Amino acid sequence: MTKKEEIAARLALLIKEVGPNQSQFGDKIQVSQSQISQVLGGHQAISGTVIVAIAEHLHDVNMNWLLRGDAPMFLSSLANNDDAIQALSRRVQDVERRIVGMEAQLTQLGEQGKG
Repeated sequence: MTKKEEIAARLALLIKEVGPNQSQFGDKIQVSQSQISQVLGGHQAISGTVIVAIAEHLHDVNMNWLLRGDAPMFLSSLANNDDAIQALSRRVQDVERRIVGMEAQLTQLGEQGKG
């Protein structure tokens, strides 16, 4: 798949999420349905005009996702990821404390076995 096709595929996914169709999506971002159709049909690469329109009118869209496929589609999803990362970090700290406690117990058992 070419870069142009990859971006067109992600644009199609975005339209499904924000849509509900090319025409209404175009209205939301103030770009003609024809321009959107040209990109989706693979007849032209996404233009700077369309990219800027999406960024200006759909503030939650992650442009890294649209252009490169990185990260989630919507920036608000990143906030949810931060919460998950913090929860995971707390869990890792808890496991580390338990490991330290178990190591101390093993050391004590080893010392008792020698005595």
